[in-house]
Amino acid sequence: MMDAQHGTIEGADDDDRPPIDIIQEDDLVQFPMACCSRRFCRKTNDATAFGMLKMGNGQVTMSNIFLSTAIITLAQIEINCHDDEVECGTVHGYKPSSLITVIGTISGVPSVLLLPFMGAIIDCTNYRRNIGIISCFCLMLVQTIQIGTVESTWYPMALLQALNGFIFHVVNL
Repeated sequence: MMDAQHGTIEGADDDDRPPIDIIQEDDLVQFPMACCSRRFCRKTNDATAFGMLKMGNGQVTMSNIFLSTAIITLAQIEINCHDDEVECGTVHGYKPSSLITVIGTISGVPSVLLLPFMGAIIDCTNYRRNIGIISCFCLMLVQTIQIGTVESTWYPMALLQALNGFIFHVVNL
C-alpha cells in the first residue's frame, strides 16, 4: 500500500532512504514519481531541480552526439564520399566535416541575441515555470522528430538540430 502524502510504500526497506539529518519531512520536494521521491530529493528544492535537470541533459547530449555522427555520415553518402583519404566535395555549400560547426554557429547566433532577454524574463517575472515547461516540451518534440533521420531527411534534421541547440540553452537558463 502506498502512502500518497509522503510517497512511501508501506513495508518498504528503510535502509535505502537518506538519513533523517539530510532530509527533513518538511523539506521534501514534491517529485512526480512519488515512490522514488526520497531517493532523488536533496535538502533544497534548487539542488533537487539541478539534479533532475542534469539527468535529462545527459540523455539529450548523448542523442545529439549520435545525431551529429549520423548527419556527417549521411551528408557523405549524399555526395558519394566514402573514403577518408580522399578530399570530399561539398553538400549544400559545405564540406560534410564542417556541418556540425555550421550547425553550432547557426544555433549560437540566436542564443547570443535572445538568451539575455530570456534570462531577464525568467529572473524578473513570474514566467519561469512556464518558460521551463514550454522549452522542455519543445526540446522533447524536436528530439522526437529527429528520430526520423534517414538519408532523405538529414538536411531538415540538421536545421532542426540548430534550433535544438538554442532550445537546449533556454532549458539550461
